[in-house]
Amino acid sequence: VETWITIVDLGKIGMFSLGGTIIDIISFLGRNFRCRLHYSYLINCPSSIKFLFGMAKKAMTEDQINKIHLQ
Repeated sequence: VETWITIVDLGKIGMFSLGGTIIDIISFLGRNFRCRLHYSYLINCPSSIKFLFGMAKKAMTEDQINKIHLQ
């Protein structure tokens, strides 16, 4: 069984392209590597992403929340 750990550096991505970039990454991983995500680390996150993730947690399962780490 394969499990994946992803590391995404958001340090040099502008605010306006940030949403599209994250959606593209999640869509790609979901289509090609379904059910294989073990952990996803998002590093150099802007505070706006941390805020949005806090809101999105309400619609996520505990298992999904535990797989995503913002730094």
